[in-house]
Amino acid sequence: MEIRNGLRGGHLFVIVAKLGIGVPLLCAAAFGSIREGQGGQLLVAWIGGLLLTGLGLIHLRTGLDKTVKLVLSSEGFQDQRSGGVLIPWHQIRQVRNHGTATNIIDLELVNDLYVGSDVMSGAGNIGSDLRRVRVPLDELDTTAGEMVAHIRRLAPHAAV
Repeated sequence: MEIRNGLRGGHLFVIVAKLGIGVPLLCAAAFGSIREGQGGQLLVAWIGGLLLTGLGLIHLRTGLDKTVKLVLSSEGFQDQRSGGVLIPWHQIRQVRNHGTATNIIDLELVNDLYVGSDVMSGAGNIGSDLRRVRVPLDELDTTAGEMVAHIRRLAPHAAV
């Protein structure tokens, strides 16, 4: 099973909000420049408009990127965002869902075989327990509940 980026509710709201504020700010700054308005206020409008529009376009590009981010196969779990190291199912002891508010799951490993590898270098794993791999699902086209269900099917020995 391959999981890709997706434009879900919260991610889509962020894009619309940033573009919805940034583009009118740029228009107001451009109109104010034509009318020779106040310099300080125009500078703030230009900077704010460029910043919000740029961030909105970056989030839009991320959401439209349809490359594979997570792979759940019969061999194991592979997160392409953290180096693509395959974690075999027999190495996973427990799967934890942090609830509906966070959309993050933790994979607790049997041993720290993967410590020092690329799996542990992901942003979500800095400073965490050496036997735990944190998998953020915010920008992906799945939820924590769906992921836990798939992992339960592929690794029935793992506690949930």
